[in-house]
Amino acid sequence: MHKTRKIGRGAESKVCDHLSSLGFSLLDKNWTCRWGELDVVAKKRDLIAFVEVKYRRDCETDVERLINYRKRQAMSRAIRYYLYSNRIAYSDYKLKCYLFFVSPTYLYCYTLPLLQ
Repeated sequence: MHKTRKIGRGAESKVCDHLSSLGFSLLDKNWTCRWGELDVVAKKRDLIAFVEVKYRRDCETDVERLINYRKRQAMSRAIRYYLYSNRIAYSDYKLKCYLFFVSPTYLYCYTLPLLQ
């Protein structure tokens, strides 16, 4: 496995462990479709969390630069298709989209607006 992919997978595992410690159950990891990839999909009661994970060695947290409109649009399409393909009704759950920054020393979470 390529070094950067290995680091990314480690960051995703760290986020999954953190979500599990908060009571979330993991539904999917690295789910892909023609519109994009969802790094982590987790559920807690009536909330489904769609998570994008970014690893950074430093404290780079420029959200707009790292996850621009086009990426958010692709995530929104992938989320809609994920719900459709898994027969999950929008009305049954609250949907949240998060961006986690992971580094060797910290884990930081941003809430991202869902695009329609």
